[in-house]
Amino acid sequence: MPLTSIVGLDHLVVLVQDIDRAQAKFEALGFRVTPRGFHSPPLPTQNHTAVFAENYIELLYFPPGTNAASRFAHLPLGYEGPAIVGLRPTDSSVVHKELVSLGFDPPPISEGGRTVDTPDGPRHASWRNQRFPDDAPGLPALFSCGHLNRSLVYRPQWMDHPNGALGLTEIVMTHPEPRSLAEAHARLVGPHRVQDTEKGIVAQWGSITFSILSPDEVANRYPSVVVPVIPSAGSIVGATVAVASLRATAAILQQNGIATAKTPFEGIVPVGQPPVGTILEFREG
Repeated sequence: MPLTSIVGLDHLVVLVQDIDRAQAKFEALGFRVTPRGFHSPPLPTQNHTAVFAENYIELLYFPPGTNAASRFAHLPLGYEGPAIVGLRPTDSSVVHKELVSLGFDPPPISEGGRTVDTPDGPRHASWRNQRFPDDAPGLPALFSCGHLNRSLVYRPQWMDHPNGALGLTEIVMTHPEPRSLAEAHARLVGPHRVQDTEKGIVAQWGSITFSILSPDEVANRYPSVVVPVIPSAGSIVGATVAVASLRATAAILQQNGIATAKTPFEGIVPVGQPPVGTILEFREG
């Protein structure tokens, strides 16, 4: 029985090396970035987010010397870009039980939080997360993010983006052999939710689409973008952002000095080196 407790995407985690520079780059892209957040011990991390109605992008920063004890220690020194996907669960405890029923041995649920400034003063946003075991599929790295007070993170005043962004609709990944991952995804979401295409595989995790493409297909999809070096285990390369008006988005990017190119899907993407190592394609709708 595939997972029923995952309903979609909660957030995409993007590791950054300079939190101030990352904030400036995302603001230049037309996102309304939230105030700096500081996670509760034992996490020493800081973040900014670009929040939408159903999901968000998190810019996550580890102060020098603190990354070695994290889940991201295997990444190359100085890595900047998408690192892990946080899924939206009905309840992380249910995710844990369902993973066990599928024959996995998931680690214990972890708890965390951070302070959020509100008009009524500081409040503590907290969550219960279930990390997916390393043998469930290797790409992308996954965890469920179970917000205990979701409204503190998803605040309406943070969702009004100058670029008209409405939310993430697709996570784009690349792997030397995309079809080799089909069985692992099918085990978790069901065979009917995994489609084998001539370009790779498409897996539907609740309301979010995972597109896993070959390196050549990524290059074809984003011909004007410098695609990061792809490790043998594959990697997340970026996401598709739905916007209210592509024309208005293009105008904001042009105003901020960001050149764009059209994609095969009638979207636009910043050309050259991706901002903070993350390819973001903007599509209307």
